[in-house]
Amino acid sequence: MTDAKFTQLTDCECALLFEALLFCIESNSGIGFRSECQNRIEYEAGKTGNPVTETEDSETTNKMFQMLHELSLHLADSREFKLYHRRYGITTWREFCEKAVKAAEGRRRTYVPLSERPGYYGPA
Repeated sequence: MTDAKFTQLTDCECALLFEALLFCIESNSGIGFRSECQNRIEYEAGKTGNPVTETEDSETTNKMFQMLHELSLHLADSREFKLYHRRYGITTWREFCEKAVKAAEGRRRTYVPLSERPGYYGPA
């Protein structure tokens, strides 16, 4: 991990926090997004890899992305959780923006817990 925000948490606690943050995105809650709007211009630009201006939300300013990024890296190193966090982890701004915009477009109407998704094989 590049930062030590979550070093005091167990892997299970990190996984719980990760899933709660992911739920915020996939339910189109707007939590953690500028103006609570997940399909603002900077997120649309981010999903295609286009640069944003200094005044727009970005990977260096968005706390939700920074937390999910760090948790993804931490859980990818976890023996118990690495299988599904490799698949659902958010390690780039583009992945974050793609998930945000997809949820805002209504393509994902219900949240499916990670443990019920393809790629999760239970505790190691």
